[in-house]
Amino acid sequence: MRFLKPAEITTFFLSFLYVLAVLLKDTTFLSAEVVRLSLLVISFVIPTALFLKFQKIKIQWDNILITLLILLLLADPSAPSLLTVALGLLTFIFKIFIRIQRHPIFNPAVISLSVLYFFGLTTTWWGVSFSPRFFEIGISSAMLITLPLGLYIIKKYQKLPTFFATILSFAALSFFFQGMLPIKMLLEGTFAFFLLIMATEPKTTPVIDKQEWIHGILLGLSLSAWFNFKLPLPYLLNLLILNAMFSLYKFVQLKMIRHDKLA
Repeated sequence: MRFLKPAEITTFFLSFLYVLAVLLKDTTFLSAEVVRLSLLVISFVIPTALFLKFQKIKIQWDNILITLLILLLLADPSAPSLLTVALGLLTFIFKIFIRIQRHPIFNPAVISLSVLYFFGLTTTWWGVSFSPRFFEIGISSAMLITLPLGLYIIKKYQKLPTFFATILSFAALSFFFQGMLPIKMLLEGTFAFFLLIMATEPKTTPVIDKQEWIHGILLGLSLSAWFNFKLPLPYLLNLLILNAMFSLYKFVQLKMIRHDKLA
């Protein structure tokens, strides 16, 4: 029997989380969500699949579905249809065309949500941290699903250094600012989803242990500073900055390797 690949597990996990989040809403929400899902399929999934097929590139359905589900789980479900279509089209453009050496520079869902924030599309994280909540620290139902599966996924992706480095640096700087550890934020649900699913996505993050530790430390420190100074989009913009830094570093390294081979 074949074991599921990490991308397949991520797809099933996100699908389950999305279905559960939708089912906890009323029937009016469900009917509106069918429309929103259809618009994102038309504006993102279909153009991406058609472009890859036209270019005779293998379609990685897991990768496409993961991006789609992240958009659905994070973006405000009550946003106007025009913004939803724009979100799908922008994600298609960033996923297909904004690349260095065939590698994506940014997480396409993250950059699309960030750009459209300035045009009125709110990132609510509605589908990754929902009620009911448990214990005094407010652990959400989503957190109880995200934590075990997310830890398994990042272990398979060999992303544990990023996980530990981000938490340790985030907690240390938060303690410096506030005089207490941010336990409630770490266990609330949104932080866990961001760290376990988005910040450890293998295509736009480092793959060498030393670089992963640096990536995690910088991400944790910048997140803590962002939150304490109450700047907008703390998760998304910080991840974009780190994506850009490490993509540039990767590009320079590839150029140096190519230069050395030609010399």
